[in-house]
Amino acid sequence: MAVLTEWLCASARVRVQGANVAGLLNACARQNLNFRRPEPEDEFACTFTLRRSDLEKAQMLAVRSGCTFEVLEMRGAPVALRRLRKRFALPALALLCAFALLWSFLHIWEIDVQSAQRVEEAEIRAALDRAGVRIGSFWPAFSNAQIQSAVLQELPQLSWLAVNVNGSHATVSLRERVEVPEVYDEKADVCLTASKAGVITELRVLQGNAAVKVGQTVLPGEMLVSCEMPSSFEKAPTRLVHAKAQVFARTWYNLSACAPLERENKDYTGRERRRFAFEIGNQRINLYNVADNSRNLRTEYDTLSKEYRLAVREVFTTPLALVVETRREFTRNTVAVDANAVYRTLEAQLLQRLQQEIGADGTVTAQSFSAEERDGYLYVTLHAECVEDIAREELYAPEPMPPAQEE
Repeated sequence: MAVLTEWLCASARVRVQGANVAGLLNACARQNLNFRRPEPEDEFACTFTLRRSDLEKAQMLAVRSGCTFEVLEMRGAPVALRRLRKRFALPALALLCAFALLWSFLHIWEIDVQSAQRVEEAEIRAALDRAGVRIGSFWPAFSNAQIQSAVLQELPQLSWLAVNVNGSHATVSLRERVEVPEVYDEKADVCLTASKAGVITELRVLQGNAAVKVGQTVLPGEMLVSCEMPSSFEKAPTRLVHAKAQVFARTWYNLSACAPLERENKDYTGRERRRFAFEIGNQRINLYNVADNSRNLRTEYDTLSKEYRLAVREVFTTPLALVVETRREFTRNTVAVDANAVYRTLEAQLLQRLQQEIGADGTVTAQSFSAEERDGYLYVTLHAECVEDIAREELYAPEPMPPAQEE
């Protein structure tokens, strides 16, 4: 803190010579003159730092002590400003930089969008762009209410959205709309049909009229439980209900999957090339010739890009960025894959697919696998026999009445 105060108030480095240098320093201390960093040169000379405002008093004390007083150097902000008085370009440049920094601070140069499950980030960015939230936009003019209204009209999958700006960095927070669960309508006229072919093994009818029996073979779409409930009274009309039942049947599956027995590897040769570009907002200035660079490529390259933006994290961001692209040369080679490992992977995938097909209530009663190598691929087939609930709800559609015939 003392060094900063000394620099702001201006100071001088002085040399005193004489037979009574120690007496002079003692006199300065008695007069409360703030001198710092004394450095004796010999028995009769010493240099030290003194505030500019204390120079006259120190010079008078030096005369009284019989010492010579010499100012070696003036330091501090006032001295530096005095030297720059006639250099108009430097203050103008500093003012221009301050204005550019302020202008940059009031515009958006980075946009981070919170990820969503049912909406692609590209769609969200496109909707924000049409709402006025884009690179280079003037963020003090933003209205979260207007932005939210415009984006939600385009993307009904979202229920809420907000744009928070911090130092030219915009963070878009969002919340997806919760799907309304399907409401079970007890009064709907619903019958149960077969979702797949099978042989009925168990029939548990809670409501409705069974249309099949245990041991019967059914095809997809065939009626299992009707919603028509005939009345026990002769003249009473047929009653329609929401059919409820569990219809278990034996089903059979033949699921296949394949995978290559060879894979391509990348062997990096160690040769790398770098190329540079500047980005100013949305504009890119390449510092290389694209055509010449493409002609020089003899093999394949991986390109890794890294951006160095002129910014202070969480303080401000500017539109200026240096892009460094590193192109790493590689060659391709083919490597054989362990057939047993591929077989085990395909086997696990097929079992997972089978479980998805039969659902959580289904069980596998028998299963077997067959494998075949053909054209560089391993083909694995799963043969399975299962027991699962094949009932599927379907709205009742009465058969149309035949047209009346004229006599």
